[in-house]
Amino acid sequence: MSAVGTDIPILRKRRRNDRPGSSVLAPLALCFPFFAFFALFVIVPVVYAVVLSTKEIHRSGLGLAPPTSRFVGLRNYVTALGDGRLGGGLVRVLEYFLVQSLSMLVLATVIALALDRTSSRVGKAVVRTVCFLPFSMPLVVGSVMWSFLYAPDLSPIVHAVRSAGISGFDPLSPHLIFWGLTNILTWEWTGYNVIILVTALQAVPPEVIEAARMDGASEWRLATLIKLPLLRPALVMATLFSMIGVLQMFGEPETISAITNSISSDYTPNMYVYTTAFTADLVNYASAIAVVLAALTGILSFVALRATRRISAV
Repeated sequence: MSAVGTDIPILRKRRRNDRPGSSVLAPLALCFPFFAFFALFVIVPVVYAVVLSTKEIHRSGLGLAPPTSRFVGLRNYVTALGDGRLGGGLVRVLEYFLVQSLSMLVLATVIALALDRTSSRVGKAVVRTVCFLPFSMPLVVGSVMWSFLYAPDLSPIVHAVRSAGISGFDPLSPHLIFWGLTNILTWEWTGYNVIILVTALQAVPPEVIEAARMDGASEWRLATLIKLPLLRPALVMATLFSMIGVLQMFGEPETISAITNSISSDYTPNMYVYTTAFTADLVNYASAIAVVLAALTGILSFVALRATRRISAV
């Protein structure tokens, strides 16, 4: 009887703590900082950009009178969709995606498969660290470093190539700047994709690999017939990240443009937005371009995610 009597207060205390809604409030309280910062630094700027894109600054009195803001609806969007400079930048980043991003993913896949094949833990750790180091370097610092390596008067690369008898070699020239930036982007992002693919390979069930080896499968067949098909979701995700990355390309060409005339102010869409907003002082039109780019990125991301689900379901 005494044991039952001592258990009743404990049961009552537990029932008081198990109030309706307490299991919901705790997760919401933990998620609140994330949603607060997301709303402050993502949602609010996007909404503000949309509002700015529907307006236009009107100046009168030879520019001496205070400027006024007028609502123009979708006029800025219509102008942006017909803007040849924006279209040229989009075509250029598409070229970078088809050449640089896809070749980089092939290189990252080969390195990841080689790392998965290696049995030495120390060797894996060293290669992963070496591959990831360029990504850990700040983007501007890496771009400045490569700008010195590309400058004809300072570059040991240019000096070595010209010493070999190849005259006129200049990585900053108009016909080579594409490949110069491709090299920088590949150097920066290959290690990042290697880490993604190596992590995906570690999730491959070991019994599948062992069964294939017992059936006499060579390492080439293991890589092409078993590992690569299981890597498809990770490869699609890496392709999506690369596609978003080239659409947002800004730091590398902007830094290199300080030492060459081969990169124009509208070389990429983001550079065009920056120039339009802060050089031409057309903030409203720049906001419309930014919203168009965001919508395009969202559409492409949605299509890629749908493709990922279909591939995962196969």
